[in-house]
Amino acid sequence: MPAASGLELDPSNPDAELSGGGRGLIAVTDADGLSLLTPSGRSVNRIGAGFVVTQPTWSRDGAKLAATLSNADGGVSRVAVLDVASGQVSDFEARRPYFFYSWSHDGTRLAALGPAAGGGTAMDVLDATGAPTSPDTVTDSSVFIAWAPDGRRLLVHAGPRLQLFDDPDQLGDYTDLGTVGSGFQAASWVPDSNAFLYVADVADEAGDGIDSDGIGSDGSSADGDGPATPRLLRRSLADGVVTDLGDATGLTAMTVHPDGDRVALAFVQSAQRTQPTQPTVPLLPVSAGGRFAAAAAAQPTAAQATFQRRSEDRLEAVLGATRPTAAQASLRGAVEILDLATGERTEALDGPGLWVAWSPDGQSLLMATTASADASALLAWHVWDGSRSLELVQFTPSANFLRNYLPFADQYDETPRLWSPDSDAITYSATRAGSGDFAAVSRLDSVGDTDDLGPGTVSFWSPLP
Repeated sequence: MPAASGLELDPSNPDAELSGGGRGLIAVTDADGLSLLTPSGRSVNRIGAGFVVTQPTWSRDGAKLAATLSNADGGVSRVAVLDVASGQVSDFEARRPYFFYSWSHDGTRLAALGPAAGGGTAMDVLDATGAPTSPDTVTDSSVFIAWAPDGRRLLVHAGPRLQLFDDPDQLGDYTDLGTVGSGFQAASWVPDSNAFLYVADVADEAGDGIDSDGIGSDGSSADGDGPATPRLLRRSLADGVVTDLGDATGLTAMTVHPDGDRVALAFVQSAQRTQPTQPTVPLLPVSAGGRFAAAAAAQPTAAQATFQRRSEDRLEAVLGATRPTAAQASLRGAVEILDLATGERTEALDGPGLWVAWSPDGQSLLMATTASADASALLAWHVWDGSRSLELVQFTPSANFLRNYLPFADQYDETPRLWSPDSDAITYSATRAGSGDFAAVSRLDSVGDTDDLGPGTVSFWSPLP
């Protein structure tokens, strides 16, 4: 596959720097492959000309870029990995047409998700060249992942269960952390700790709501007879203690601040459907020390169906919002900042958070939400600076970004995507009537303005070491 295996330098810029002038590079997919652009829009090089290129994913240090390459007329897909410094590309035949990648924090492994042969989603683990590291595969109705920040451990939300892989090269060997809630996609690790956040449906003992005593300080929970209530929980793997951090409404996305002291919570609900009844998944003690796991046999079929229904609610609401007025009618929610030490919550946005990401310097929070009903655009980017939220720019996303990325934003935000390395700008893909899809850059010091970098259906900014 020669076109996929070699890097084609842009002939108009043979001496272009691969560093992007010290501000990183922007990977942009279009109808004829993938371009690497400087933030000003100058083309550095291209990969996969003549192929359909999807899922461009930067490693966390910006040293490598992975993507899926497919023939336009179908056939076998390939995994391509670009080494930015050398300009060399390695490629391997893919086990399946992968629709998501995430690099481990040490840059040695890729978690790759794609369609399973019998339905659902399958996860493979690849090495830094794109080759599989194991013959094993994790398969379930849905699979969402989160790499541990202190090494190569991998936390997987597979169907209704959480699984921890201490060695991702051994996918047949994992710790089952039990059945959890249907109200989230990917769990979120807390930096500089051995803990992570997730949502679980906690049984209401009295039938009148969970209060501060709903979960004990040792992490235990009563097996109540009332309805299950979605709760945000923090679980420590060091001592097994689970801390109740309060309510979790609708489908909850969690984005922990780089300092690990707070988390942005994005709540999204569809106002067009009645929220499905929660299955009761009681938390049971598993040791005298008070550690617990969710009951393994507690209605796994119902939990799985509820998760699928919630995901469909969000997907339907986002995709059905073809006009700003429809978006306003179909979605509701909020973005809150939760202090992990005190439990205090601060509202950052009164509206659904469809994409939420902290800037690399931790000073700003990027939030996508629905535009006002009288706007010509569908969505708007807002930036919260710690005290107030400012609308940066209104935009209508490209069909690719709207359909394949936005409904799964909390999974995509698990790795750097939109922010510039110096935290002063964002990139995204948008569309304009009459001119089609384009790669856009909006700068924090230029509210309302958009730089058009040229044709593109999705664009992601590389981090820097």
